[in-house]
Amino acid sequence: WPFHTWSPVGHVAAPTAVSMIHAGVLMKIGAFGVLRLGIFLCPEGWRYWAELMGVLATVGIVYGALAGLRQTDLKFVIGYSSVSHMGIVGLGLATVSLEGVNGAVFQMFSHGIISPMLFLIAGVIYDRAHTREIAGFGGLADRLPEYTGMTGLAFMASLRLPGLAGFVGEVLVFLGGFGAANHGFRVLVAVGALSVIITAAYYLWTMQRMFLGKLNEKWAGLWDMNWRERATLYPLAAITIILGVWPTPIFNLINTSLHAL
Repeated sequence: WPFHTWSPVGHVAAPTAVSMIHAGVLMKIGAFGVLRLGIFLCPEGWRYWAELMGVLATVGIVYGALAGLRQTDLKFVIGYSSVSHMGIVGLGLATVSLEGVNGAVFQMFSHGIISPMLFLIAGVIYDRAHTREIAGFGGLADRLPEYTGMTGLAFMASLRLPGLAGFVGEVLVFLGGFGAANHGFRVLVAVGALSVIITAAYYLWTMQRMFLGKLNEKWAGLWDMNWRERATLYPLAAITIILGVWPTPIFNLINTSLHAL
């Protein structure tokens, strides 16, 4: 089995705040550099290497999803999902099509909202239980209903459920790849689309193991979300829902530059 299972024992994981900033901001800097430097300044070179970049992005999409399925630590599940989702950005940029690049930029923004939300959710449970081992929980929905609902919303957004922000950018990337001048991208889109099934598998499996079934009595003393956590998570959740049904404000911001490109 080539997909490693990482354990927090012996590995130093970043604090929750650092993970949120890294996933929400820093991971996008590389993609922004590709867009502004690779495509804007070197368009012929980018088009020459676009197919190879699309292949590498697709490998990242599928590998990140399969590795996420293998994890036992909630934070590492989220981390590998971020690798997979940033591969969607790379594939959209590689298509060099209006729909694909539009979708990639929107995916950068939506992932910058959803991924910090997920890392904060992992941090909330770790703050209470001092563990993120998925198999060690069970039945938390009875004890932490508000936290369970917020986790379910974040998971659904990350697995690209229609009506939430994670869906909009990805479907544009796939449409852009399928309609690209280079028909080889159709194969990459078909392979990349498999990650949707795998992503749904590891998120739903995580929900089942952590929140459904009988409550593990070890966690009977856990408490639900406090106001500090609500003040952080609820605005992110609201943006995720609003942009899922009304993404026009973001597209209005980015379309001028992308149409010129």
